Amino acid sequence: MREMKDSGVEWIGEIPKEWNTIRLKYLLTNKKNSIKVGPFGSQIKGNDFVDEGVPVYTQRTVLDDDFINGDAFITKEKYSLLKGFEVEPLDFLITTRGSIGRVAIAPEDVRPGIIHPCIIKFTIDRNIYNEHLLKYIFNGSDIILEQLVLASNATTIPVVYSEPLKNVIIPIAPYNQQQKIVRYLNEECTKIDAVIKKQQAIIEKLKEYKLSIITEAVTGVLTEGAAKVNSGISYVDYMPDTWKNKKMLSILAMRVIDGPHESPALFDEGVPYISATAIVNGRIDFSKMRGYISEEYCDICDLRYKPQRDDILVIKLGASTGQVAMVDTDQRFNIWVPLAAVRCNSEAVPKFVYYAFQSDYFIRQMEQSWTYGTQQTLGVKTIERLRILLPPISEQKRIVKYLDLKCEKVKSLIDEYSQMIDKLNEYKSAIIYETVTGKEVI
Repeated sequence: MREMKDSGVEWIGEIPKEWNTIRLKYLLTNKKNSIKVGPFGSQIKGNDFVDEGVPVYTQRTVLDDDFINGDAFITKEKYSLLKGFEVEPLDFLITTRGSIGRVAIAPEDVRPGIIHPCIIKFTIDRNIYNEHLLKYIFNGSDIILEQLVLASNATTIPVVYSEPLKNVIIPIAPYNQQQKIVRYLNEECTKIDAVIKKQQAIIEKLKEYKLSIITEAVTGVLTEGAAKVNSGISYVDYMPDTWKNKKMLSILAMRVIDGPHESPALFDEGVPYISATAIVNGRIDFSKMRGYISEEYCDICDLRYKPQRDDILVIKLGASTGQVAMVDTDQRFNIWVPLAAVRCNSEAVPKFVYYAFQSDYFIRQMEQSWTYGTQQTLGVKTIERLRILLPPISEQKRIVKYLDLKCEKVKSLIDEYSQMIDKLNEYKSAIIYETVTGKEVI
């Protein structure tokens, strides 16, 4: 049986007697400037992004671990001005905001580009530490992430800073054992990932099916016995002649309003304060709220916007821009700036509008309308200018009833496969943790 010792680090626990621990900073190369934070917003602005050009490696790049197809670009001229932010072969890239604390390794043939402002890059001495093992340690569970967020002591949104990152403590095994661990984890994780991929493919098919159901219903494809006329929207050829093409502004009971543009003090109790992370699968998940605000601050927020049942909350900033949820509670809460509120007047059934937001033609309008800075953005005035195909109230209600039934069945199936994926990811995380800390003998 392997002899173990206390590592002295809570998250690591016991390690084999011949192992040690090390701070990340002692693995870094180019010690004077070993960790590089992405350029400030003043160095790379929204209007610097173009349709084609030099890649900007964003959070999506790191999360997908894909350095071939960029989703943001700058001109060669702008690239030449951003010295020091270039991505080099075998660089580690780590997300610092949003889905934070996840790393990817740039391949040896990485396409020349720069890091996004929400990315930190660093390199390690690969003669001391296997880079793939380090990737498993960071991505294998949320333990490192929790340490980084706690150490960064951020008072608003979770964030990763360079100094806490340098001081993260990790286990270090003899190098030949590191290589053995990586081979073992590659083999085991590949098996698990293959099963997860199959489950995810099924979920994507179900989501596509749901999108088609919603789009057909809210564009009048399922409406029988009505003559068809030109819809006036480029993404929809025809609509029933009893329907109208309306500007969103015309069906609103109030102007679209977003949450306060300031970061309030958060507390352990009080009034729930939600942001984009709380919008999950079309509903508000209060377990993912930013925190609690005081009753007094909520009184101030209420002067700007006071949520009420049947309001539609739209994500207007970040990777999930355009996703929506309906307010289905009477409990008191308020929203932060990444969310905008849509409240319908008597011309529209709120649930119908909620479904319209999830249709193909509405999604395309939003994607054509949002702007890019450090992240994609959908302006409140832009939301008001979107076009909606609107049937008579009685038909809106029938469509909502139909979609409620259909979408609930799809949701149940998606939930079932998602639970399978969660269990597989938990199993994978357990294998990684036990192996990288030497508790699992391989």
